[in-house]
Amino acid sequence: MGKGARKLLGHVKVGRKIALEVYRHYSGKLEKHGSLDVAGQVQFDDARRALATALSSSTPAAKAASNAEQTAGGTSNEDTELPEVHFSLSGLPELASNILHALQAGHPAVLTYLGNRRAKRANRRAATYGVPSIAGFSRDEYPFASSREGGKGAWVGHVPVWQQDLQAKLIGALVSKHKLKPGHRYRVVIIP
Repeated sequence: MGKGARKLLGHVKVGRKIALEVYRHYSGKLEKHGSLDVAGQVQFDDARRALATALSSSTPAAKAASNAEQTAGGTSNEDTELPEVHFSLSGLPELASNILHALQAGHPAVLTYLGNRRAKRANRRAATYGVPSIAGFSRDEYPFASSREGGKGAWVGHVPVWQQDLQAKLIGALVSKHKLKPGHRYRVVIIP
């Protein structure tokens, strides 16, 4: 199994769902174009392996091991009931891909709302320090600057400005809808 597939499976809460979404995304591209670029082929292969492993781990023994992990604190019931913000690979391709790459690199899918503008600005400065600006693009960091997990060490990519603006609106809608307060947690989900 490739390193990317292991990282996908390492995200217990969202690994299988992300692997399936990545697999569907690149399957569509493969079907449409007949081939993938090198990076796309690696993502597709890793997602396929991750799904195969996930399917083989749905045996009774694997489920028992998963239950034991939950009892030992691997995941909590609280995490399954978190509000979610969704980013679409088809609707926001560069933004969703940037987040997906950050997740694959080991950044968390569950974030803690910061709720402090000054701290958010400090996180953004720390995350983007030394990352060059590109005309027409915005530096997009994950974990988000508006989360406690954001800041130095965040994954930073370049996305079209309109996608960055829509991301801010989606996070704002999440905060408003669920009345998030500083310290509240939420889940980031990548969808096809």
